[in-house]
Amino acid sequence: MNEIINKYLTDIKKITYKKDYSIIETSTNKKYIIIKKRKNKEKLYDYLTSINYNLYKKPLNINDKYEIFSLDNLEEESITNALITLHYLTEEFRECSKDDLKKIKEKFMLNLDKCYKYYLNLQDEIENMSFPPPDKYLLINNISQIYKLLEVSKYRLDNLELNSLREVILINNFDNNIFKNIVDFNYYSKDIFVYDLEKLYKKDYKNFKDVLKKYNDKLKISKEEWNLLSILISIPEEVTLENNHYNDCIKIRNLINYVNYTFSFLSEEDEKYKETDKQELEEENENI
Repeated sequence: MNEIINKYLTDIKKITYKKDYSIIETSTNKKYIIIKKRKNKEKLYDYLTSINYNLYKKPLNINDKYEIFSLDNLEEESITNALITLHYLTEEFRECSKDDLKKIKEKFMLNLDKCYKYYLNLQDEIENMSFPPPDKYLLINNISQIYKLLEVSKYRLDNLELNSLREVILINNFDNNIFKNIVDFNYYSKDIFVYDLEKLYKKDYKNFKDVLKKYNDKLKISKEEWNLLSILISIPEEVTLENNHYNDCIKIRNLINYVNYTFSFLSEEDEKYKETDKQELEEENENI
């Protein structure tokens, strides 16, 4: 990394090393972020230029193991708007075949089963303890809610129907997107748009209503697509316990909050689609 930094930058005053990136400050008060490059993105950048998508910054360098981005003169653009515009400009619809639907269901079911087994094994482990610590006790007292949410996901998956698929360029990773207009395309792919929304929900579910509203204002999400998204967000993260009772209590409390909030969120959004269906039916009857 230092070799790349010295190759492109001079007058370095300070380097702050983080888990997945580093911040570089120069004696002229300029700032840069350096991120490990995980895939070649030249064709992607050419494509984004061709569709006039500019809500991101190109790196200063292309053919290196690490990419350097300037943090100067960043536009006031949120990652949410950058994502919505990206999806809007790259969306393509195609028919969802029986084989497509089968593959989606199998993929989702694998994730659902994996999560179910994880918490079942954790439950067995806790129930075999003579005196569970507070964090384990908190989990075992609320684990039924986790199973209920997984059952919701399974029910919706069993009844899932899709006539079409909306594919977009996915960012797939929002961990490094902490600076305005610095979108990390290291994990980009082309697939169904709901995968990005799922990650945004799980990263910041309490503020997701605003995200969903903005998304719907630009790209209307159909009832089928909402069902698809609801299946994904109803599969909670597998909380990793570290045998630090204080930290683990916080993790489990956050998990429980996520589960309880998601029940409420699903109910609220379902009602919106029911109301829309009702209005459309009334309009059809009026036109007969």
